Amino acid sequence: MQARAKLRRLDDNTVVTSYRNTGERSVHDLRLQLTAASAADLGSSRAQAQDAARFGTVLPGETVATHRSLNVPLSAATVTYHLIGRADFATGGGSGDDTPRHEAAVIARSRPAP
Repeated sequence: MQARAKLRRLDDNTVVTSYRNTGERSVHDLRLQLTAASAADLGSSRAQAQDAARFGTVLPGETVATHRSLNVPLSAATVTYHLIGRADFATGGGSGDDTPRHEAAVIARSRPAP
């Protein structure tokens, strides 16, 4: 995950979430997600995908990424926000309900600039 150390209120805060398949098998139905949260300022920020957040198959050694715009309102508190990037995927051959799913996550911290 790549994000600014200082988020800008009412400005373009682009966060890149990516997944690199370091395994020896393909992963399927990969979904990249981003959450921005703060215990001191619940619900003040939201992330919206600017490109694909779901990928059919990611081959071994391949990296996929999505860019998201994180909106920080003027009223947001100047506290630390936890940016949580998640990759949810199946290692089986499909995306059905009976296919086992796995999740990987990473957390970064950022705060609105004064």
